[in-house]
Amino acid sequence: MTDNGSLSFNSPGVPSADDSPDESCGDLVYGYDEDGRTTYECGAPLHHTPTGYHCNKGHSYTYAAVRHDQGWDYTDDPAEAQLLAQAGVLGVPPGSTSG
Repeated sequence: MTDNGSLSFNSPGVPSADDSPDESCGDLVYGYDEDGRTTYECGAPLHHTPTGYHCNKGHSYTYAAVRHDQGWDYTDDPAEAQLLAQAGVLGVPPGSTSG
């Protein structure tokens, strides 16, 4: 916890005393190298909020406890979305919300 009472995180879900400048986004993105198409970590700086985090390139994540309290969860599978709906939970595709 910081002096002003707010939390910051060094890695998703792990509280720390400050928001490290060397913290970067680990979302996988597609790109190309000498061997063709590949995936790599985004690497953009992360910014934490009370409900999750986002990076400078637009990737975001909302913490599970917040999603639960708000009645939604991530899903990119139509069958899983249907099961969540039957349980009263809104299925949201990853990347469509901000943390």
